[in-house]
Amino acid sequence: MEPNKINCYYCNRDITNKHFERHCKAKKHLENKKIKDQEFNYLRDWAKENQIFNYEKLNVEKLKDIKKSFKQNKHDLSLFNIEKLKDIGKKLSLRKIDDLLREDLIKRIKKVKKHSDRLGLRSTRYIQDLAIENGIMISTKSRKQLIDELYNHFEFQKHFPESKENIIDVETKTSVKGHFKEFILTNSDENIVDLSPYLESQREEIKKIIEKMLQDNKNIKGQISLECEYERKLVNGEQQTCPMHFQLKSEDILNVDDFISSQFDKMIAREHNNQPKAGSGFTLRRCVQTILKLNKHNALNAGSYIELPKEIQNRKACINIKNGNDQYCFIYAIRCAVERPKTQSERIKQYQ
Repeated sequence: MEPNKINCYYCNRDITNKHFERHCKAKKHLENKKIKDQEFNYLRDWAKENQIFNYEKLNVEKLKDIKKSFKQNKHDLSLFNIEKLKDIGKKLSLRKIDDLLREDLIKRIKKVKKHSDRLGLRSTRYIQDLAIENGIMISTKSRKQLIDELYNHFEFQKHFPESKENIIDVETKTSVKGHFKEFILTNSDENIVDLSPYLESQREEIKKIIEKMLQDNKNIKGQISLECEYERKLVNGEQQTCPMHFQLKSEDILNVDDFISSQFDKMIAREHNNQPKAGSGFTLRRCVQTILKLNKHNALNAGSYIELPKEIQNRKACINIKNGNDQYCFIYAIRCAVERPKTQSERIKQYQ
């Protein structure tokens, strides 16, 4: 009779009941378990960052499938949790989004995207702004009166304006240890062709991302890269496209607005200097995506006494002044270099 076996998920092999406990203590099993647990934690962190619905209850295989197809399916609203959907709803100026269930919110977003003339689904602020843009007085008028006047106005004009909302879609990628994050930003409005307006349309989203990361990490560095697509018409009438990537050097983020402005200015200059040469016939067709890379780093800070590692102590090449709880270590270091005491140079009495 064949003995009963248990499948080891981490090692992908069948182990007999008798030897399973011993197998779980084996070095190879523990290594495999560590690797797969790291992968699972990484996928869950990725799902959390990208606001995937119900990610806590998904297994590794399901998370892998979602991540693999995320780029193609990221416009599928059913993937996202209620917080992400509310964020999309706010950008679309939807009405009473806090009162809607997740399924109802998905239906309303789809309706507004498909029918931009459904003013009843929009917020009062959106309707008032639209009325002002079209020269309609809004004082003392109710929401219903404004909607009726807008419909009459657009019927007279023979067209309803296209929706102007530009939804910035953000995909987040994180390193296993979380020290590095990459954010891929794409615009829903593909009519923004010029580089400067394209970058400016993403300023607020980039600022929000950086400020959120600064809440957890005081010292971060960042850089922006851009993917563009150029095109030209060939002699035979066919269109030829040429993708190009522009990347900037990483900078310390001391002030968020200054960092963004600096990166935007450098990016515009980089694209101008490195685009397909004049005479080639190529023109900018579209900006495909912006990539924001942020990583934690440990800036050098002055402080109080910290004991040197034994390896450095034994070399007897460094003087580590024992300054206790005060913050004058830098001053003591300068005085030590200038005055060069012959004995007990690590004691602060030599410099007081």
